Amino acid sequence: TQNCPVDCQWGAWESWSSCSTPCDGGSQNHSRSVAVVADGGLPCTGPSSEMRACNTLACNSECEWGAWSQWGACTVTCGDGQAARSRTSSTCTGVSKDAGPCNMGACPMDCQLGSWGAWSECTVTCGGGTSYHTRSTTPASNGGAECQGVLSESRQCGTQACPVTECEWESWATWSACTASCGGGTSSRTRSQTGPSSCKDMESDMQQCNVQECPTDCKWGDWGVWSDCSATCGSGSMTRARDVATHAANGGATCSGSAVENQVCSPASCPVDCQWSSWSEWGECSEPCGTGVQIHNRTVKKQSAHGGNACEGASGEARKCSEQSCPVDCVYGDWGEWMTCSTDCGGGSQSRQRFEVASALHGGVNCAGVDAEMRSCNTQQCTMLGGGVVGGECIYDDWTSWSECTASCGGGQRSRDSFSICGPKTEVEDCGNE
Repeated sequence: TQNCPVDCQWGAWESWSSCSTPCDGGSQNHSRSVAVVADGGLPCTGPSSEMRACNTLACNSECEWGAWSQWGACTVTCGDGQAARSRTSSTCTGVSKDAGPCNMGACPMDCQLGSWGAWSECTVTCGGGTSYHTRSTTPASNGGAECQGVLSESRQCGTQACPVTECEWESWATWSACTASCGGGTSSRTRSQTGPSSCKDMESDMQQCNVQECPTDCKWGDWGVWSDCSATCGSGSMTRARDVATHAANGGATCSGSAVENQVCSPASCPVDCQWSSWSEWGECSEPCGTGVQIHNRTVKKQSAHGGNACEGASGEARKCSEQSCPVDCVYGDWGEWMTCSTDCGGGSQSRQRFEVASALHGGVNCAGVDAEMRSCNTQQCTMLGGGVVGGECIYDDWTSWSECTASCGGGQRSRDSFSICGPKTEVEDCGNE
């Protein structure tokens, strides 16, 4: 039974490494390994490692580098190569060019057919047999072209007629299992004679099997020397690389790990200027109306070091706020004295008033409640009453004069009285509406 082909599969990308420098532009990389090795299927495509720029701000604020350019084209179209980038500055000195490794993926390798081996001995000496020969292959990898053609050939041999004898053979037994799973092994079969005479042909037969090459695992070469530090001060990075000494073949394991290593280097400390943080938002006004004050602050984001410049300016600022007028609520004054009762006896009325001492302004609350009040007074019976009772009905005296209005404007009330032996009565009407 032939196994189904298995395609190569990448594992997940590892996390990005730490940036090689805290400022002035560094680099970081991550890599991935083959999770499933191809077995007769498609090889993995794409790089096993990636690199990107990081921490591109200049270390010295008085010296400003431009941003790093994009990485240029890789020097190779497959395998491991180099890519370059650059930056410019009118004031800075130091590294303006940078080079880094790039991996365009393993190069395609076409399948290669080996030479044909020698023809095997004929399976019989007469009566018609078979002879064969085989050839091996170096399988295609990384998308290379597959081999075209057969790996074994056979031809007829021993076709001359055998002498007529009483020797007879049974049928051949089935072929035995191959002695090797790859690299070339042998398989055999046997048969027995049944006639009375001894047969001179072979009682056993042998053939080659599993002639395909055995898997070869990938092997790294030695690491190269470290590159120069990428920075003249502060923190930079150095890199070194290694090449594949033996490429994986015939389904062997691919190389694990990265082709490039980075390490931090620190030639000397760079001057660091003090840096302010951004101003905070303005705080709340100290007063809801009238004139108040609001402030905002900033803090030192980075202290100066190694001879850098100190921070200049204040850490806080203040400004006026809420200059609009405050609301003023309406306020009544105290009630005035009660006015003279409208009558000396028999029940009258009297009133009093109060006035606004502060009017509502700028959206303040208006005064609540009335500004005039009225009450009954002198409710005792008079000693001498006019009128009388006629036909069971009370006869009242003439109405007294109207009392003064309780308000000169805005609406008030006034009253008048009439008396009888039946008791007083009072009439009230609105006034002060002119």
